[in-house]
Amino acid sequence: MHPDRYDALLSQLHRYAPLYPKFGSNLANHAPMVLDALWELGAEAQLDRWLAREILDLVPLPQGNALGLRERMAALGDVERTADWIATFQA
Repeated sequence: MHPDRYDALLSQLHRYAPLYPKFGSNLANHAPMVLDALWELGAEAQLDRWLAREILDLVPLPQGNALGLRERMAALGDVERTADWIATFQA
């Protein structure tokens, strides 16, 4: 696969990022690692098909609000505040 094609697949995945796993808050989205593994194994024909299936099982992360300094301690470890933590680090 040409590197530009691989970059296009990663860009497609990033359009859906960050994503929550639909199947539970304690499971991680391993899509980037799977794309890397398929690429390294030479399974280029499987990339588009796998990504199309995987994206169906993921839902967008809700819009978060940046946490103030005083809110951060209470939000530590709270999986329901993931979107807020992401917003905090993007600010």
